[in-house]
Amino acid sequence: MATPPRKPFKPQPPRTLARLHRTSNLGYPDYYPPQPGQEEDSMSESNVRQGFIYTQLLPDELATRHDTVHANLQGGRALQNMGDFMLDLLKRKRYEDESDVEDFQPVNPKRFWTDEGLTQEWYKKSDTADLYDLIKDGTPYLKRGDSLLENLCKRRPTYIRALDLIKLAAQIEVVNQGQANQDWTVTCFEFLKFQIRLLEPDEWRYCVQLARFQYEEGLIDQRFLKLTLDHLQTLSDHSYIAIWLYLVLEFLSIYTGSGTLMRLLIDYLLKKIKDIQISNLPIPPSHDGNRASTLAATTGNAQTSERLVSTIKKILWASFVTLPDMFVFPKHWNTYKDILHNVLFESRLTEGNEPEESGHPSLEAQETSKIWERVKLRNEFFGDPKEDLSMFKKYLSSEPRAHLFRILDKMDHSMNHFEILDEYFPIKTPSFPTSEANILLRLQTLCHWAVTNYRVGNHRPYVACTLLEKWKNSEDDEQERLRRQLFLQDSLLQFLDEYNCGTSSEGYQVVAHLFGELIRCGHFSPTKYMQRLISRGDTNDSKRSEERTLRHLKYVKCLPLYNGTRYLYNQRRWILYGVGGQDKNEELTYENLLHKIMAKLPRIFGEGADKLDAPVLDDAIDDFELSLPLDHDTCDLIKNTTRFTQMRLTQMWLLPRVREFIQKAPIGEHNWRMPTQPGSTLLNARQFSTIIQVLEHAQDFYALIEISLWVLENTMERSLFPVIVDTFSRHEIMWAAMGKSMEVFRALQNKHESLREKSAIERSMAEYICHLCGITKNEIVIPGRQSTNFFIHDLTEEQKTQLNEDIGARLKISLSSAITRHKQNLGNDLLPLITRADGFRSPCPSDGPGWLHSDNPSVMLNSSIEIIHQYSKECSDYREIRRVILIFGDMLRDIYDRTKDGRIDVVFKHCIERHVIENGVLKHHNTNWFLHFLVILIVRRLLSIDVLLSEIVGSFQRLVSKILNAEELNEMDIEQATNLTLLVSMVFAQKGDYRSEYFGLCTMDIQMLQTHCAILSHPTLALLSGIMRDLVIIESTVAMTSPLIEHIQKLRKNLANALWFRRLCAAYPAKAYNYFVISSRESSFKSTEKNMVDMMLIAFGDVHGMDHHVTTRSSAVFLEYLKDMFSQINMWNIHQISVQFRLCMDSIILSKKSLILPENSTTATNLEGDIMMTESISRDDVESDEPSVELAVIKYVWEQVINQQQLDAHFIKEIIDGIRKDVAQEMLTYGMSVLSRCEPLMNGIDLIFRVLLKAVNDEEKDIKLCEALLRQVKSLYEKSEAEFQSTVMARIHLLIPLVDPLLSRVVAVKPEKIISHEMFEKIRECRLIEQWIFILVQLLTSNRIHEPDNDPANFEVLLDLVSLLLDEMGTKPRVIVASELKKANFVVPSMGEDRVRRILPLRPCQRPFGVDGKTIDPWKVTEYVGNNKVLGNDTNTLWPGAKIYRRPKSRKPRLNRKLSDSSS
Repeated sequence: MATPPRKPFKPQPPRTLARLHRTSNLGYPDYYPPQPGQEEDSMSESNVRQGFIYTQLLPDELATRHDTVHANLQGGRALQNMGDFMLDLLKRKRYEDESDVEDFQPVNPKRFWTDEGLTQEWYKKSDTADLYDLIKDGTPYLKRGDSLLENLCKRRPTYIRALDLIKLAAQIEVVNQGQANQDWTVTCFEFLKFQIRLLEPDEWRYCVQLARFQYEEGLIDQRFLKLTLDHLQTLSDHSYIAIWLYLVLEFLSIYTGSGTLMRLLIDYLLKKIKDIQISNLPIPPSHDGNRASTLAATTGNAQTSERLVSTIKKILWASFVTLPDMFVFPKHWNTYKDILHNVLFESRLTEGNEPEESGHPSLEAQETSKIWERVKLRNEFFGDPKEDLSMFKKYLSSEPRAHLFRILDKMDHSMNHFEILDEYFPIKTPSFPTSEANILLRLQTLCHWAVTNYRVGNHRPYVACTLLEKWKNSEDDEQERLRRQLFLQDSLLQFLDEYNCGTSSEGYQVVAHLFGELIRCGHFSPTKYMQRLISRGDTNDSKRSEERTLRHLKYVKCLPLYNGTRYLYNQRRWILYGVGGQDKNEELTYENLLHKIMAKLPRIFGEGADKLDAPVLDDAIDDFELSLPLDHDTCDLIKNTTRFTQMRLTQMWLLPRVREFIQKAPIGEHNWRMPTQPGSTLLNARQFSTIIQVLEHAQDFYALIEISLWVLENTMERSLFPVIVDTFSRHEIMWAAMGKSMEVFRALQNKHESLREKSAIERSMAEYICHLCGITKNEIVIPGRQSTNFFIHDLTEEQKTQLNEDIGARLKISLSSAITRHKQNLGNDLLPLITRADGFRSPCPSDGPGWLHSDNPSVMLNSSIEIIHQYSKECSDYREIRRVILIFGDMLRDIYDRTKDGRIDVVFKHCIERHVIENGVLKHHNTNWFLHFLVILIVRRLLSIDVLLSEIVGSFQRLVSKILNAEELNEMDIEQATNLTLLVSMVFAQKGDYRSEYFGLCTMDIQMLQTHCAILSHPTLALLSGIMRDLVIIESTVAMTSPLIEHIQKLRKNLANALWFRRLCAAYPAKAYNYFVISSRESSFKSTEKNMVDMMLIAFGDVHGMDHHVTTRSSAVFLEYLKDMFSQINMWNIHQISVQFRLCMDSIILSKKSLILPENSTTATNLEGDIMMTESISRDDVESDEPSVELAVIKYVWEQVINQQQLDAHFIKEIIDGIRKDVAQEMLTYGMSVLSRCEPLMNGIDLIFRVLLKAVNDEEKDIKLCEALLRQVKSLYEKSEAEFQSTVMARIHLLIPLVDPLLSRVVAVKPEKIISHEMFEKIRECRLIEQWIFILVQLLTSNRIHEPDNDPANFEVLLDLVSLLLDEMGTKPRVIVASELKKANFVVPSMGEDRVRRILPLRPCQRPFGVDGKTIDPWKVTEYVGNNKVLGNDTNTLWPGAKIYRRPKSRKPRLNRKLSDSSS
């Protein structure tokens, strides 16, 4: 196959570089791409001999056009000519502006006529003649009204002549009637309303432009703007709205002068776009006239709607870019932010504003994005600040490794791991020599992330190895790969030199785990590492006492040596112990572990293992001890030994011996019927589960995945398949992090296809393959498992259909053979019981399918329970009963695989109703067999754990309802509660130490239960919390001597220590706290919350290595606990620390309450739920001593943490968020005292007060704090030497969370009834708002706000705060406050003057409105306040503010040309 032709090289600018201009072809700054045929590429004689010599086009390459023009103006008469030209312009301007209205008396026409012919001739003459020449000979009788405007629209004279005619008509009215009776503003507005119905484009454009000229001339006033917006609200036809918006666009520059008008316009436009998006329906055609119907039918409703939306978006975008202040509306921000974002960004791309060729946004889009982020921040500042806008953005900007940490944290079950690998070490990484510092940072960050105790999960070392493997081998050049390997070795050694593990052995084990995997993958050489230590003298006796040398010696002792040679082991021994030295304890530990594992697996390591030709069938009685989990001493010994010994045990001994345990005998007459082939493994399910348990304790997950793949490929033992599938499911994130996703998927798929060919489908394997592929067809739901967001392999439709059929298909292996095998295993003792049971009654003595008489699943399950129940009464050996339970579990599995869909969830509910509710099986003492049978149903995948949990919740609720109804629990109820408690312990605690009393769970059962629990989500926490609360209620009503109390306390302790439960709480800390602690506060039993807090302290206590046994009442211990906790805070563990702080405060408060016991009570419980005897404590003793603990903690938080600024305010806010109300009240009270005595405050203290105010939720405290802040701001503002930012602005930020409760109380007093300033002053909240507005305006109009040391955002904070207070307090109170503001005569600085005056009515009206000295503020006109009728009753003047021009004596030719040009 021929290689494809190479693509020509095309230089590209840097990705982060924006073009100089969006439309013109100016190119990119500082980027000069080569041009074809350029001079420097030509092979001329001069270039060949001397090289290319660059000659400048200009003398100075850095010169600008401004410099060139400036230089040309220095000589000749250029400056003089330009000066003369400017003087001439100024003279003409002054000449045009001269209008002595006071001295000028307009000439009134003296003769009028009504003849139509003369009128038309006069109109024709008026187009060119001078207006005063027309007036002196007489004029037609012009009426100022619709007829005049209609005549003007038809004739369409120049706008200046049209204005003259309108003024002339008004003068005629004054001459004839003595006054101008009509309100010309309303007349023009009504004419425009009529004109829009005609839909004449030319006339409409002329009318709109004429209205604009009239407004500029003062012929119509500001009411026209408000009337225009009011009429826009009434329009429903989209075609009319689009046309009316043309009028709005023409007056948009005038609207921008009024904040109220702009708010009304923006609010309407956003609502209209939202309505169009929601409805998304065709616009009905207009019925207002034939021409409108014709237009709608021609253009189409969809086209009309598109045109309307496009016009609205243009207005919004222009307004947003020019007036971002108008888009600060915190009350409605959440409603309109998505729509506004779509208008500003998404929609503009679809309308032809494509991004640049380089893929980066244009300069216009970049500027819009900057304004958007600022407006978004200003709006959200008045709400609850979002986490990503405060703490995370701040941290990401200051911490260069934060982005890398966020990439690595995506490695979980729900993310595409391959994309994350490409994102961290992309293939297009710059060449190695030029990016050495960047790569070193990534390597160091990767190692820190893999070993830090602020992350959970053993998958992190494997993620690091996979990332390094991808980066190292991403280059094809062998020398480049070698250079990267050397750099990797040096970088990892540098990490070992700098990283401090502390004094605990766990830290060294974690580092050894990471570097052990790096050694296994070939990324780190232990030989070079030890040689480096020797060469730099770290092994010398003089340096062995140094801290760095001691740390490296511990590393050498812990690091595993995979396939190490003898000299490597000798080198390690010499470094650690010297010549001839040896650690005997290490060797003894290794030998001890060997013997323990060999004793657990006698068939593999015992005699006769080589002679086996098939997996051994375990005996349920004889092999019972072998099936149990490893004892605690063995588990602790494996976990606590060094990584070197662990890998020596698993990699060098266990795995090779397991791989040798295969069938070695050739096929002959004695074994040709066996399903195993030569080379197949001889492991059974029990042996495989034990090996997996050893590897899990040793945390050798790479060996675990390898042995699981090997066993899956080399076995046909059906009992192994569910165990292997559970192993893959339980460690799904491990093999995904190792990069073995496709390998695992292919192995499962190949085995499934092999089983399908033999008609022996394993349903669990097919379900798991569907889970990995994301198949949801036919509503396939795996119980307890959530669907994943990434698909390992995209199957074809034929393969997906086949998988669906495999899951729903019944096994084709003969049912009679399976039933016969189980019947033979039961023995003859159970035959009478089987014969008498429904569903198993045999019509004939022969074996076969007839033994299964009924195909009703409910009958089969109930009959099995009855047989086991009857047999348990006759048999006292728990191992025999366990054997029968296992046989019936396997038999039901086979029956349901061949007859039903493989589930009995629906049948189980009927079973519970019969045996638990009706027959009351759990109400008797000897019912442990029933509990174990339910567990076996879950293990055999017959019963969903969610269904069982819901039924347990219902049983407990029935018991609690009796207690709440003041009914005592009898002995049967207590026995039922005991059995249910044991069942919850067996399913969710998985301790495996129940032994004879509880029918001990074997290793395989525990592992499968762990798999079911590991895939549970946070809704399970809600069900478990309900069970635990019910158990506390039951515990409080039971006698102290009852065994139930001991079982409940053990359940709380074991559940809190369960690994899956701790990981689920760490993943959802807030939800866990809400489910277990907050929900328990509603209980009427006081001990409920105390026990839940103690349980959650255990669950969260050791997450970060902190001691959770805080059982003392000493404040010093609590303070030490808090100091230790605060010292470990970072942005990645902040949520866990927050829950721990809340639990600590809950423990302090509840401990004080629990110590006050009733007079006859002498018992209490510690944090672990164990009973301890104590003396009764009186209330006086507690009140005299205990309050000092909580006060000491609160004082420490305020004085040491907040005032000393030990932590960022965002961290403190996250920590105290969610604390109980009584603690929040104490902290708020102490915080108010801090405000009164401390002038400078920490940056972001308002975030802390937000949380406290929200938790307290007391309006009276809000008002008191608001008044206190007002006094402090006034006092601090008067001190000129006080720092403005940390004193005044810090307290104004504290006011922001108080605005909402303050305004809500103003609205509650019905502000529309306030008609005078005296009434306004009598209301406490109104008076407080007025005082705050005055001080805020005073700050806005002062120069201190613009000082260089102040934050530029302070001005916007004050402006937005004043605007919010004025907008939300009501119309009448707003007018009262505005009137008082005008009396203060504030002087606004030039900087930001337009923005302030747009919001506040500080300047008196400059244009007179009304007569007889009466004036009305345009701001009040806009607000619809005051008597508007006086605006049209003008008798002495034409109309308010009309301009009258006197006739000039002479006109210059140039001026005449200019006027004619402007008219045209």
